[in-house]
Amino acid sequence: NNSPTSFPRHPNLGNGRNANGGPNVGTVEIYGLDYDNRTPQVYRYSLEGQYELPWKMIGTLGYQGSRSQNFVRIEPLHLTQPVRSTTFNPVYWGYGDVYGYYNGLNTRLQRRFANGFTFDLGYRFSKGLDSYSYEAPCACTNQTYPVDQTTEFGPSDFDVRHFTTLSALWDVPFFRNQKSWAGKLLGGWQINT
Repeated sequence: NNSPTSFPRHPNLGNGRNANGGPNVGTVEIYGLDYDNRTPQVYRYSLEGQYELPWKMIGTLGYQGSRSQNFVRIEPLHLTQPVRSTTFNPVYWGYGDVYGYYNGLNTRLQRRFANGFTFDLGYRFSKGLDSYSYEAPCACTNQTYPVDQTTEFGPSDFDVRHFTTLSALWDVPFFRNQKSWAGKLLGGWQINT
């Protein structure tokens, strides 16, 4: 028939149900989420300008930022709620109350030299703040005190305040722009850091 309870009971679930509706033997692990959970959103914004400096250098100054909201965290209700069940254990519940911010100042200095040599220096000053840095159903993402979300807001797990890169590139001049077989095989190579 069309009744959802018309299927035969799985033999591993025991005979019948106990007082709280669970099986007589074993436990049931539950994952849940509010039916009216909001859609996670990320707003990203950036602005960049470039200027030609003396000594054939190019300077770039930019800003990059983002704001996120309604991301899901998983709270282990079997640990945080006073009522514990031996039948329904563990119980995990998703809450869409995670939010975060990122702001970064990006600078870059480039110079092209003769003979195909280029250097590039970049520096980023940034800050990332959030109430939860990762989304995954494992203990590696557990919050320190999931009962009170306001205690979790602080620097992101991936927050790196100062980040500097220095790189160099050399277009190898040997066999460059040659139409021969050797030019096609050995030309156009680059060496970089």
